[in-house]
Amino acid sequence: MTLQSPFTTPSGSDVTPESHNALALLGMTAKKRSLRLASPPLVVAVAIVLTSVIYILGPKNFTGPDAAQYTAAALGHPSQAPFAYRVLVPAIVRALPFGTEHGFLVVTLASTLSTLLVIYALLTTAGIGHAAALITMTVAGLSYPISYYLWNPNLVDPAANLFLVLVPLFLLQGRYVHAVAAMIIATFVKETSLVILPLLFFDATQHRIRLTVKGTACCLAVATCYATMRATVHAAPGMFDVNSVADLRHLMAYVWTYNVGRYGVIPRVAHDVLHSFGFLWVAWFLGLFRMPRFLAVACTVPVCATLALCPLATDWARVLGMGFPAVVVSSGFFIHSELRDRSVAWVAALIVVAACQVVLNMQVYQQIGLRGRVLYIAATAAVFVAGLFVCLPRWRLQIRTS
Repeated sequence: MTLQSPFTTPSGSDVTPESHNALALLGMTAKKRSLRLASPPLVVAVAIVLTSVIYILGPKNFTGPDAAQYTAAALGHPSQAPFAYRVLVPAIVRALPFGTEHGFLVVTLASTLSTLLVIYALLTTAGIGHAAALITMTVAGLSYPISYYLWNPNLVDPAANLFLVLVPLFLLQGRYVHAVAAMIIATFVKETSLVILPLLFFDATQHRIRLTVKGTACCLAVATCYATMRATVHAAPGMFDVNSVADLRHLMAYVWTYNVGRYGVIPRVAHDVLHSFGFLWVAWFLGLFRMPRFLAVACTVPVCATLALCPLATDWARVLGMGFPAVVVSSGFFIHSELRDRSVAWVAALIVVAACQVVLNMQVYQQIGLRGRVLYIAATAAVFVAGLFVCLPRWRLQIRTS
């Protein structure tokens, strides 16, 4: 067995309209074998337990500069850009009868639980077996892009995560209008959701991504709706309010100083890259070799978009986390392919490594001393290496064989 191009199907050819249904072929066997292992009640129960345990065991932080801006917006006070343009979640919190703090918590818990369930639906729709989808959903729930916000509930990112997975789910189901509507709503939650905008060029009937008039028109519609909303919302003056090239340069200089000036290039990059997904980066890469070409492209574009967005963001780990639908889907294909030859012990090891990563996520990097940061990065790297040992043995044998 040899490694295949990340842009071909397991049979070695691209998906075409004349070929068999690639998604069904990829998942048919595993679904038949594992249907009893992942019934809907079990999936819902796992999602509820996972959300509850992570929330209960983790530290709680209802404050912070971002949280203060969203709280002000929920109370009807002016907030700075870009927070002022993230209008949907503060409006929902203001409408709920629980008060600001509990309102954000309700939205966060509901959004996180819904995100996990949609992740499962997305994976099975993509052709991944039920057991592999359940395991991937569990590992995803332990990852930084989801667990972090259960401890910082006064943020809008959990709701953004929900729409980030709804858009590709609707596209795979061929529900294009729903996908565009979800994309528009996502921009009202958080404008960085636009990292998945290129997915609107996905052609559900042809099973490929291509530049089309329909895709272009839909992207323009999303951009127009966001621009209209932004023009009607008043934002208090702030350093993130970019209105000129000079403002953009100033922001990028500040971001670089904020991220690198205080900690150094290597520690900061090592922390944020490993912190964002840990060993799931490995599973994401290996999964690209186990999916059809159009899905491999779809799982690469959002990751590249988040990397391009980092120069404008003060928290690189959170920005990289916006690409989690792509990382999760590709990781799901990797786990799906491995389950055929792996034991229960391998699954347990995978979840244990993810659990170790989530324990590291509890520590706030900025609040520990220099020695603590060194130890923290070393521990994060150790968990990453452990993930490598879990993921790579069979693939290393394939490379030798090829």
